[in-house]
Amino acid sequence: MQELAIERIQVSKSQQEYLEHSPIQHSVISEKEELAQRCTICNFDFNVPRSDGLVEKESILPCSHIFGDICIQQWLSSSLHNDCPVCRRSMLYRECRHVIKACEVGKAPQSLKEEDMPRNCRSCRSDNGGGGLEEEMRRVRAMLLARERALMGMRTHFPDVFGGMCRSTVESVGGRIEELRREWEKEVDAAFDENQGRLEW
Repeated sequence: MQELAIERIQVSKSQQEYLEHSPIQHSVISEKEELAQRCTICNFDFNVPRSDGLVEKESILPCSHIFGDICIQQWLSSSLHNDCPVCRRSMLYRECRHVIKACEVGKAPQSLKEEDMPRNCRSCRSDNGGGGLEEEMRRVRAMLLARERALMGMRTHFPDVFGGMCRSTVESVGGRIEELRREWEKEVDAAFDENQGRLEW
């Protein structure tokens, strides 16, 4: 009878710590099995530069599946994928319908079964329905939208007023708008990180 050789994969320290403290006995991950060192979405190793130069860090979802932070953020922000790529568990809060954000493995709250998840995200739970964080997000969003409208106005009206003299300014508007959108994403992420502390989902 021929025996199959099973190769063991090294587990990072943060993954091991998470598994030791996780209350969920996941059907795929037993005490003897170990986690992979690569993102299951893009198949690149964690903490090593990918072909595009970006570095994937381990991020975990409430279902305890681990992915690269870049890939899972893109996956969850897609209108088609508001679920875990492995188990297809919905990653939307039941009432407010905001996307549940993956978090860094070493800073993750405990995994929860779907029925044990909070009905609303933390910003919707705080201050009886939003309060400070929601107001701050509205303020930042309004400021960035005003900047975007000003840039769009430049693209539309500068050529009429100044002709070809402002060609480089007009050509740079698209990149500047994209930069504003990235700034918005960073502001939102920073606000959620500050507000949540990731002690709970």
